[in-house]
Amino acid sequence: MVKLSKFIKYFFLVSLGLGIANKTFSPDAKIYTIKSSIKEKEAELKKREKIIEELKKPVLDFYSPVDTGQISCVYGHRKNKTEFHKGIDIGILGNTSLKFAERPEILAAASGIVGFAGSETGYGKVVKIKHKDSLETIYAHLNNFYVEKGDSVLAQQKIGEMGRSGKVRSDKKSSKIHLHFEARKNNKPFNP
Repeated sequence: MVKLSKFIKYFFLVSLGLGIANKTFSPDAKIYTIKSSIKEKEAELKKREKIIEELKKPVLDFYSPVDTGQISCVYGHRKNKTEFHKGIDIGILGNTSLKFAERPEILAAASGIVGFAGSETGYGKVVKIKHKDSLETIYAHLNNFYVEKGDSVLAQQKIGEMGRSGKVRSDKKSSKIHLHFEARKNNKPFNP
């Protein structure tokens, strides 16, 4: 009967996650589990506090939304003077084939909360981030995105990868892999 009760006790402790693999029980296992979970919770709380502090700060400047690239189309009227470009296009450097191009990662230009991440007519795969003071940044023509609506993001956090989804102009510069980066205040575009 003693061996059976030890087995039942062991089985009960293992089912609670407190048993050790070599079929012995150590009271230290419980303490270790509690300490590690407390440390994980403390780290998560510190991360949340940092994000909350970042979100409270006003946006004074934008970081570059890519580590590498060149501006291929500027904000304002295009050459034909009839079409107004509401953002800037940043393309990959060099004459890289779409098939073999390494797609640069897109970074949040400022801390904020993702208001939209999905596909939208014209923009293709797009991420829209809302910032303090009615500011919004838009990252369009992505190949892929790593965030979803409601996520808190920090400045320079990876949010997607450069692509050419959506309605892309047929001229040589715009049809290559690039990022359309747009900034808005009170839903009105301005030069980022």
